[in-house]
Amino acid sequence: MTFTRFMKITYLPLILGMSMVFGLPAGAAVSGKERLSFYEKKESWIKTMLAARERFQEMEDALGEYKPALTDVIVGDESAQRISVNVSELNHLWLVVTPGNDGHVQDHAIWAQARLIAKDGTVTRLDTLEPVSRKVGQGALGKNEDWQKRPLQVGGVKFDYGLYAHAPSVLRYNIGKKYEKFEAQAGICDYAEGKGSVRFVVHGNYDKILGLWRKIAQDFPIESNRLARDTGHEHMLWFIEGAQNIRVNREKILPLLEKIGPQSTDLWSRYRALCKQEIAAGDSRWLNIYLEASSRSELFRTARRRMNLFNIRALKMAVEDLSRHYPEKYDPGKEYIQKLITIEQQLPQIKASLTKGDVKSLSQINEILKFKAKVLLSNPLLDFERLLLVKRSQNSPALGLPANWQGNCSLPKKNYDNEIAVLTPVTQQGKIRTLYRPQVRNMWEMWIYILMRIK
Repeated sequence: MTFTRFMKITYLPLILGMSMVFGLPAGAAVSGKERLSFYEKKESWIKTMLAARERFQEMEDALGEYKPALTDVIVGDESAQRISVNVSELNHLWLVVTPGNDGHVQDHAIWAQARLIAKDGTVTRLDTLEPVSRKVGQGALGKNEDWQKRPLQVGGVKFDYGLYAHAPSVLRYNIGKKYEKFEAQAGICDYAEGKGSVRFVVHGNYDKILGLWRKIAQDFPIESNRLARDTGHEHMLWFIEGAQNIRVNREKILPLLEKIGPQSTDLWSRYRALCKQEIAAGDSRWLNIYLEASSRSELFRTARRRMNLFNIRALKMAVEDLSRHYPEKYDPGKEYIQKLITIEQQLPQIKASLTKGDVKSLSQINEILKFKAKVLLSNPLLDFERLLLVKRSQNSPALGLPANWQGNCSLPKKNYDNEIAVLTPVTQQGKIRTLYRPQVRNMWEMWIYILMRIK
């Protein structure tokens, strides 16, 4: 087969499912000098995180009476929470809203009565100022009205003025140490009909956290991506919380343990001991438990997802069809059917064990899926030796894939680390080799390469 024909016939946009996406809230740019002076890579992700947190807390403590504000998770129909922060030493004011643990549907966040108060008592409403940078999850930043131009209302209370910014959102204002205090009433718009969950953050150095996190994510992409995913992209809060506050650790590790199941007694006992002793959030044992729980949770999450896609009836039909149409080339059909009958009888018990967190179920599922691949890859129609695919790196922004409500125009244009590769042979034992790796790391380079070679 010629290369051109190979490109036309076997080109498939096969996406390797080895990567995860982590989100970085957009804001003002952070200079390389700022990031490097605030960061030191250690021999492990945990030691790097702890060192970064310690240095950041030292910087925060030097800002006098300023203490960042961080609300509990607020859900729809709850009353607004009052926020008050001393901003006398701040040049910048960052207003951040993160989604709760249930995604970002209906996260219609409102900063009601948001205002800056000077030393002489003069009040400056935030709706009269323009942020120097903004990022709003859906729609646009609203002033004194919600996304449908209705008056701001939280917990049954109407407010005369304020800001509307759907989560996840980040707003930055230049305040130049001109004010004494920032105040607001924070909550979810009543018109969300009781849905949604968000957390509000008021900070003076959020740009430092952004720069710090980018460096950590570059040096330790796997661990960093997991933390962003497992925390619902609230990973920045780990730096914002005070060193003695363990709330974020408790909130983020517990769901992982619940997903693993009750049979992971070793992790459960260590987690409960840390909670009981109220071990400081900066203690390395929290991150140790997190990494172990995250890794184990990933194994069970992957197993559950793959089993949900396992359709034994469809697999039987495929075997029967191939046996009927290709009896000479697909002779193990009867053997496969018998094996599938046995698997079907075992499935209820295997799934029950998986739900409980039984590690044995992982190996059982792995064997079932290996058998499924063997059955399908024995298809006599798979008579070609090479398969073209796109290999996407976890370091590429959003994997180069838009969300289901977006188009390609929403993707960053640069900093991709993807490549075109070839799988040979087309089996589970096949090897992947690079066919083309762009020198210019933009989103169009690979597709231009493909189109120029298809004739």
